[in-house]
Amino acid sequence: MLQTPKITRKQAFNWIGIWLALVITAWFCRPLLPYQELGTAAVTWEMWVSGQYWIPTLNGQVVEESYLLVHWLELLIWRIFGVSEFSIRFLAAIFSLGTLFLTALAGKQLWPQLPKVRANAPLILIGSLMWSVFATAHIEQIFVAFFLLLYINFLIRAWQYSAIWWFGVAFALLLGFFVTGIAFLIYALPVLLVMPLWLKQYGKGALYGACAVISAFVLFWAWGYFVKHHYPFLSLSNIMGLPRLLAQINDPMPFGMTFLSLVIMLFPWVFWLPLYRSFALVNKQEAAFKFCVAWLCSSLFVVLITMKTSIVPLIPLYPAFCLLVARAYQGTINRRKDVALVAAVIAMMGLILMSFPYARKFVSDTHAIEWLSTISPIWGIGLLIFSVMLLIFAKETRLMTLALTSVALTLAFNFGVIRNARDFYDVLPASERISWYQNNGYVVANNGRYMGQYHFLGRLAEPLVVIDHDIEFERFKSFAPNGRIIVYLDKMTPTTMQMAEYYQPFRNRYLAIFSVADIDNLNLLTRKESD
Repeated sequence: MLQTPKITRKQAFNWIGIWLALVITAWFCRPLLPYQELGTAAVTWEMWVSGQYWIPTLNGQVVEESYLLVHWLELLIWRIFGVSEFSIRFLAAIFSLGTLFLTALAGKQLWPQLPKVRANAPLILIGSLMWSVFATAHIEQIFVAFFLLLYINFLIRAWQYSAIWWFGVAFALLLGFFVTGIAFLIYALPVLLVMPLWLKQYGKGALYGACAVISAFVLFWAWGYFVKHHYPFLSLSNIMGLPRLLAQINDPMPFGMTFLSLVIMLFPWVFWLPLYRSFALVNKQEAAFKFCVAWLCSSLFVVLITMKTSIVPLIPLYPAFCLLVARAYQGTINRRKDVALVAAVIAMMGLILMSFPYARKFVSDTHAIEWLSTISPIWGIGLLIFSVMLLIFAKETRLMTLALTSVALTLAFNFGVIRNARDFYDVLPASERISWYQNNGYVVANNGRYMGQYHFLGRLAEPLVVIDHDIEFERFKSFAPNGRIIVYLDKMTPTTMQMAEYYQPFRNRYLAIFSVADIDNLNLLTRKESD
């Protein structure tokens, strides 16, 4: 009994250290990315400027697929510490760390007699490639993962301790609704639907579970009704996220992407051969083991047939897999063939990194990827050395070693690739330029769909005019003859370089700002540059 806190504390320092290294690296190497991160920040910024905290808006338009809890938390941090990019990143990082702690708590509740589970499960989570890449990103699924784990922990307590904890289950469901709408049920409902697989006497549990879901749904509906009462032009179904849920169900991702997503999701653990032998030794009749298997398989099945994107929607399900791996892990001595697949993947990624500086010779300059020539092959060489060392010291390979493989890959790509590509994704200079135009009385328009990438960084106080075709451009030109327009071009010619008041590379294209007085035909300009 005395060893339990020591084991858990030692491992906690390990996975917290890895988390901290990933967070600092991401903050150092990359800006807030368009469009997900900057779009979310733009919604919060507009709420801050307008003082309107009940309806999320982007560029002056209501965003029906954005939910308020994350924005409220960001506004709270801004109230305390002031508006900053750091607070946006900090919030996502804290929820990522919170998910690690909730994973450890789930392991403690499911296997209280096995301290290794609660000690190792967060390490397996932070040491997976998918989590190490996305854990530092300000994306919706990181928050969904946190509240899903909160829901799971309440569910375990309601199952093993007291029915009073079903109130916690309902509360966690409600918070999940405020993060992603009723689409949260895609993650939360499957484990309840397969309750007979992990609970022998499931009659009461099914009744309590139904009451918890209905209670959370009714409270969320009441909030939606309140919002619609004050904003009659909004649809109650849109406020609650029903169209989003139906759109996901009707547009699942292809099988090929599904398979690739699972392979990436499970690295490096799916390539570690001793893990399969360890699973063969686990008692499959354990109630906790059956619970995690039912949770993972049912949720994975529902997510794969409803989600239309590849990897990101799988993030909230990863803790279930990590708990199973932590339960099966035996700490056996490895042979070289046991780690050969992991080493091969790392070596392959190293070769890819080494080839990047030479890839520019085979790609047209119109794709604006000049940064490839600036990537140092040292990072690829480092991965090759790491893979060789993994084979040489195979007998010393432990859980921590495998966790560090994903971390090594993430750090190599952050420093070797992402940092070099920063200027091609950083829209801070353009945002500041747009802010200067607005502050000096110029009306600014955006050609094509606008997803809020300039609002937060530029601290814009006015919406951009969105122009989709030449007729709208002519109207804008007559309305604001001194206005400016943001145009996205495939390449910059000497003529457009001379005409543009500002331009920069942006996502394999060019972002350019023109005075509308200098443009006779917008379609002709964009067509010429793309031909």
